Amino acid sequence: MADVAITYAQALLNIAIEENDIDRYLAANDLMLHLFEEQPELYALLTSEFISKSDRLGLVDKFLTSINLPNYVNFIKVLIDRKRLSSFIPIAFEFKRLAHTVQNKVEAIVYSTTPLQEEKFQQLQLTLSKKHGKTVLLRNEIDEQLLGGIKVVIGDEVYDGSISGKLQQLQAKLHQGKAE
Repeated sequence: MADVAITYAQALLNIAIEENDIDRYLAANDLMLHLFEEQPELYALLTSEFISKSDRLGLVDKFLTSINLPNYVNFIKVLIDRKRLSSFIPIAFEFKRLAHTVQNKVEAIVYSTTPLQEEKFQQLQLTLSKKHGKTVLLRNEIDEQLLGGIKVVIGDEVYDGSISGKLQQLQAKLHQGKAE
């Protein structure tokens, strides 16, 4: 499955680069992910073998004409034609990762117990961007289990400055002390 996602994502990225329009392809990609998440019945229709291929392709034409990216629409049609639309979600995430790599961007999540103030959010985003040498696309998610502070996840790295994280570290140290 991973090889399929990488192959198709790379093909889509090549088209986006060729058209010099990575951002619009990313937006179309996000739209499709959102549509499939919000309307699972649409995803079920497009992947169903009980509906003719021509009807499924017609449906794609109907709901994707507004994005005005003919090659993106054709890409979705190729996935349907090759019975690969069921792999769309991993393909979409891999495309996003590859596109961000080309654009020197990385996604990150900052978890906090309450929404961060805009100034603190911007400051954190700037600090992370400088540290990583990339534009950090930061989003704030609420996690009340943190008790306080923040936790940042960027790629495989986790910066845990939360109270619950510090308590876990303390607990681990106490357990180590007892084991020695």
